[in-house]
Amino acid sequence: MTPQNDQNSVMDGPESLVHILPHLFGYHPEAALVISGLAPGGEPVHFTRADLPADTSDWPMAVRDLLAFQQTRAAKGTETVDGLVAWICPDPADPLYGERSMARHRPLAGLLGVAAASHGTDLLEVVYVTRDRYWLMSTDAYSEGRLISPPPAEYDATALPRSGDVRAALAPVTGDRAYAIAKAVDTVLKDADVQIRTAGHIKVAKDTAALLDRTIRALADGTTTIEQIPDDTAARILVGLQYSHVAGIALEYCEDHELPAARDLWLHLARLCPDEVNWCVVEPTVLYAATSWGLGQEGIARLALHIVNDATREYYLISLLVHAMNVEHSYEGFRKRLRDSRASRSDAITG
Repeated sequence: MTPQNDQNSVMDGPESLVHILPHLFGYHPEAALVISGLAPGGEPVHFTRADLPADTSDWPMAVRDLLAFQQTRAAKGTETVDGLVAWICPDPADPLYGERSMARHRPLAGLLGVAAASHGTDLLEVVYVTRDRYWLMSTDAYSEGRLISPPPAEYDATALPRSGDVRAALAPVTGDRAYAIAKAVDTVLKDADVQIRTAGHIKVAKDTAALLDRTIRALADGTTTIEQIPDDTAARILVGLQYSHVAGIALEYCEDHELPAARDLWLHLARLCPDEVNWCVVEPTVLYAATSWGLGQEGIARLALHIVNDATREYYLISLLVHAMNVEHSYEGFRKRLRDSRASRSDAITG
């Protein structure tokens, strides 16, 4: 589930349900279920999202969990709610994407209505939203859908990312490339094991921090490119990031001249985590989220955190970033703390 801070937006008609949707989360949700309460003035409150299950047998549980989570949030609030609205946002990769997929998902709208009623609230509308059309599932059962018209300027969402595109950008390498990186990681692990037994964990961590510093500096000043980073280097950084203090140091590359290079590196490393080494994926993906936020792309940051949260729910940096985005609302305050941490380190590991 992905709750966000409530927005000062108002839904005042059917199409406004579509226009407002990406602004609830800072991105266009796809392959997702979204539900929101409506305050008397039409303001969305207590909204949340969940992944849209591809398997219809998983729909009942997904709906029950989504409604229960949303109602738990609502119970903690003080707003009066007139009812609920929901959005079904299909996966653009669905071969039935469009009218046929809408028809397939119609029973899901029914499940949402039953679940809302079980919580003693009315489901006012379920909107099925593709990239260019939408259906009001209470009335548009057999139509080709309604074209999404350009929104008012205050609801323009053309600059906001689509979750499907972000997921595609983070998709791991496959085939020979996956085999090569898995082999490189295996070699690094064996070398690290020898080094740990002879010199200790601190030596491995310090070497990683130094390698990380050289790599980001080279990327930032243009003396190397992402494509020129050897698999051995990538594997050594991925393995070294498993030390929490090394991941914390990596987070501190937060200055304007460092952020683009660091973000490119984290995205590259996240993609170098196929199934064979997916235990490495959490750290670079969280760091990718942090640098995306620093570059003004909060929607991508939240999406990346949601994606990686599926892999682990215990990683402290996820909680740290979510709290910073939800409470501080500005990267600058977060960056100040990173700067203070960076300045306090007289030594890359033990400072």
